Amino acid sequence: MTEGQQIYRRNLLRRIHIHPWYKSAKQSDGWEAFLMENYGVASSGRLSIDELRNLLGVMDGRMEPEISGEREGMATRAQIATIEKLWLERARESSQPALMHYVRRVVGVMPLSLSILSKIQASAVIIAIKKL
Repeated sequence: MTEGQQIYRRNLLRRIHIHPWYKSAKQSDGWEAFLMENYGVASSGRLSIDELRNLLGVMDGRMEPEISGEREGMATRAQIATIEKLWLERARESSQPALMHYVRRVVGVMPLSLSILSKIQASAVIIAIKKL
C-alpha cells in the first residue's frame, strides 16, 4: 500500500469513527456484531479501502453492505450464486426473507446477506436446498 493510500485509509477510518451512526451503534454494543454480520470482521481496521468506502455509504443509508474480494473461509461467489439459483428453482416461496429464514433453519444463523456465510455453511445450505 502506498503512503497516499495509507493516508486515505486512515482518513476513511477517522470519518467512520466520528460518524453519528457509529457512535450510536457503539453505545448500544452493536458495532462489532454489525461488522461481523455484514463484513465478516470484528474491527473496521481489518477492512480494505473499498470496503471502508462501502461502510461509509451504508452508514449514510446510500448503499448495501458489500464485501470486496473473498475472505478466507467465507462463501465463494459461485456458492452464493448456486444457492440463489437453486432457491428460485425449488422453493415454494422464493423471496429473499424466506431464503434467509431457511438458511437460519439449516445453519442456525440468521444472516442479513449470504456473503457472510462460511464455505461449510454455504455447502450445507446448497445440499439442503437440493433435497427440497
